Amino acid sequence: MSREEHEAYWQSHLGEFIAIPLGKQFGYARCVNGGLFAFYDVLSPIVLPIEEIKVRGVLFTLCCSSDHLSKKIWTVIGQEPLEGELALPPVFVRNPEGSDYIDVYREGEFRPYAGEDLTKIDKAAVWDEPSHVEERLLNQLTGKPCRFARGARVRPELAERVYREYWAKHGGPPDRTRA
Repeated sequence: MSREEHEAYWQSHLGEFIAIPLGKQFGYARCVNGGLFAFYDVLSPIVLPIEEIKVRGVLFTLCCSSDHLSKKIWTVIGQEPLEGELALPPVFVRNPEGSDYIDVYREGEFRPYAGEDLTKIDKAAVWDEPSHVEERLLNQLTGKPCRFARGARVRPELAERVYREYWAKHGGPPDRTRA
């Protein structure tokens, strides 16, 4: 597939709502960019109408291979133009395993850390295996730990330290409260 064909493929999928079988229930995602899917905070025993899905919060956004759709493992249930934060460029973090080095992927390039809340941003990675994505989604929806998500985010203590150090140098919101 040429670059142009690849881009056209993903453009045709933008805004699609996806039903994801999770055992006897369904989770949901939405195609928000070339290979990027936003996963919603909703689990249901039946496939819901997209109006009920789109009002739910987004748990996380992942880059997934197109196998999830092309193998018909996940089912497209509708499509609407992207709105709000879903229409914004994706943000990911790079933090090599075992290091304190952090930079942030924004608008197609890695940039120096600039005070982002790293507890809400996934590391830049491609999730090739649908079952890993499904397990992460189900576990997050049911409050269970996921073996595939362990390294998906910056360690909480590092995220907090980097955040506080950045804002101590630059002035700003170090008084935030955490839930």
